[in-house]
Amino acid sequence: MSDSGGTDAEQEARRAERARERIKRGFDRFLLFTDAVVAIAITLLILPVVERATEMGGDDLTISSILRESGSQIAGFLLSFFVIAVMWLRHQEIFRNVESVNRPLVWTNLGWLLTVVFLAYTTALTVHNDTESIAAPIYIANVALNSLMLTLSVAVLSRHPDLLYPGTPRSVLHLRGSIIATGLLVLAVVIVLLVPSINYFAMVLLVLQRPLIRRLVPKEEWEGD
Repeated sequence: MSDSGGTDAEQEARRAERARERIKRGFDRFLLFTDAVVAIAITLLILPVVERATEMGGDDLTISSILRESGSQIAGFLLSFFVIAVMWLRHQEIFRNVESVNRPLVWTNLGWLLTVVFLAYTTALTVHNDTESIAAPIYIANVALNSLMLTLSVAVLSRHPDLLYPGTPRSVLHLRGSIIATGLLVLAVVIVLLVPSINYFAMVLLVLQRPLIRRLVPKEEWEGD
């Protein structure tokens, strides 16, 4: 027996429990910070549209004229809102299996967040310079970088299964599926650079993701999706 704090085994169990609590608090902050940044990024997208709406009443602007003039801004907001929603859902799908983080995972996640926030800038570029051939490649490259950062996060988790909940198979991370999605987006950037008239429709390549996964990835890694 040791001191009044209990047996050595009991003290070790308490220390282990406190360590688990610290890890959980750190991971909770990690997720809260991630979700907060995504929410801010979506808010940034709508600000130009709101700013334009507040100009109603000046220069004989009416609601109908503002809606007509803001059509490209609204379309850009809706497109990027959908893109960020898909990004966040994929992030959630991966990190629901994660119990703790290490430094490489934190940095890849920060890289992912950078591409999410930067989407507000590339959206503004495409809205105000949609006639320039470089606008679409920049936007799609932003989305491709986001996919790459998430793929790197999945790669980190695949190499460190101790970060996952006990008993979680690494196959649920769909590493090969992430690599395929990133590859398709990179291909979309190349295509739109070579054939600018295709524009943002190059991202339609993503519909090939699931057929390619079913052909190239072992069945046990995708069945049940």
